[in-house]
Amino acid sequence: MIAKVDADAHKSVGTKYGVTGFPTLKFFGLGVSGEAQTYEGSRDLAALVAAVNERAGTKRTVDGLFAAEVGRISALDELAEYFMSKKSERADYVKKAEKAAAGTKTGSWYVKFMQAIVKNGDDWVGKEELRLKGYVSDKKTDAKKIDDFSIRLNVLQAFKAK
Repeated sequence: MIAKVDADAHKSVGTKYGVTGFPTLKFFGLGVSGEAQTYEGSRDLAALVAAVNERAGTKRTVDGLFAAEVGRISALDELAEYFMSKKSERADYVKKAEKAAAGTKTGSWYVKFMQAIVKNGDDWVGKEELRLKGYVSDKKTDAKKIDDFSIRLNVLQAFKAK
């Protein structure tokens, strides 16, 4: 969570954490009781996002979406590549993907995408990408759904021609 506190309006908070100039950026990690790290890096968005990612163990981009590797599974990426290149063997690759996806958090998207491609053809990938990008860019979409759509977009990249 990122929060903004006006240390002029809440002087006790500013004093407690040693805020003497503005803006001052402090990082409070989980499980840290009252200890804050002062951020001394660049104030541009990319540097701030990189610092938060490093400290929080997250992988976000400056637009708030997940980084391209989030949700991807290398073994399933490889199966997706073979799936797309060997049309006559697609049913076999769906079965292999089902096995490889078992017990993974995002593996089911690979299987669902393979099934959709078998049903709707290779052009479906581009159409689905546009559809998902529409949801991600819609300001009315719930943040949790945007995260889900962002992961789907990442996984979908495994099915695009290289």
